[in-house]
Amino acid sequence: MRKRLAVQEHPGLEFELARFEPDQIDAAALRASGRALGRMRVRGVTQDVVMAVQISIDDARRMCVEGQMKLDLTRFGVPVPNKLGLITMEKEVDVWISLKLRANARTEG
Repeated sequence: MRKRLAVQEHPGLEFELARFEPDQIDAAALRASGRALGRMRVRGVTQDVVMAVQISIDDARRMCVEGQMKLDLTRFGVPVPNKLGLITMEKEVDVWISLKLRANARTEG
């Protein structure tokens, strides 16, 4: 897979968030769910993507973002391996995120 993703030339996968479109917001529970729309870069190719996400605030006051989507590798020019029809890989893979974010306290001085 590393060869197919050309990690020597493109060592990372990147996602740039353009906007969040909420489906549900529960202000009392500090939770929201919706869609994260943005641009994903894989193997040097950038495509628009949409990921379903859930956002919450935990007891430590961190923003927690979790999401998952199917990603069609062929949209990014990733060749899907097929060894004589015996071993194949699906062209779609599951991509998921789990982030915990906290604001830095500003210091005066």
